[in-house]
Amino acid sequence: MDSKRKVTKNGIETMLATNHMGTFLLNGLILDKLFKQDHPVRLVFLNSNVINRKCELNFDDLNAENRPKFDGYDIYKQSKLAQAMFAKELSERVKGSNITVLLADPGRTNTNLSQQLDAQTFFLSRWILKPIGFLMGQRRPEKAVKPVLYAVADPDAEKLNGVFIDRERNPQPLGEIVEDKKLREKLWSTSLVWTKFNEYANGIQKMIDGSNSEDNEVPETPKGSGFWGKLWFW
Repeated sequence: MDSKRKVTKNGIETMLATNHMGTFLLNGLILDKLFKQDHPVRLVFLNSNVINRKCELNFDDLNAENRPKFDGYDIYKQSKLAQAMFAKELSERVKGSNITVLLADPGRTNTNLSQQLDAQTFFLSRWILKPIGFLMGQRRPEKAVKPVLYAVADPDAEKLNGVFIDRERNPQPLGEIVEDKKLREKLWSTSLVWTKFNEYANGIQKMIDGSNSEDNEVPETPKGSGFWGKLWFW
């Protein structure tokens, strides 16, 4: 979370870039490799139930350039909503494969995530927020990580896909916006363009083909790449 608007070198607002666009790009670039694994694969997204609290995406100003006032907390919520929409759509697209997708919510946690927000930089409000956080059930990171570990490694979660795990390790609603497939597909298409996905994917393939050519071998078509391509670009 940040109280001031900042952008990456590619011009994307940093919270959106960190919580969604970068996640989208990374998962897309490694997905074909994950399909080839001879064991089940779990992709776990660390998210928050704040996505269901007066939160929606403004596709006309997704990069938060034209807001009357930049609200770091709202922009953070929207970036996590985008991540949840991507995770849900990905879970639908990988059904029937060796990959499952989960979201995990650690709940209110005592970390320095919000230390850049105005409420945290003013000593008086910071002093007031501490007891409020305690009363609202704020937990230490070593306890808050339990639902994340459950999603990552617990055998009981092995068959779950597209499920949002709450702090007590129970399923919770993803919300109306996340369940809207048309909005998810619109975000997916936007993310393909904003992350320059084709450019990165082609660059990696050229590196692979080049390394094969040095050994005078004919580059082999990656197993599963056809399915991956249809999944990512449909």
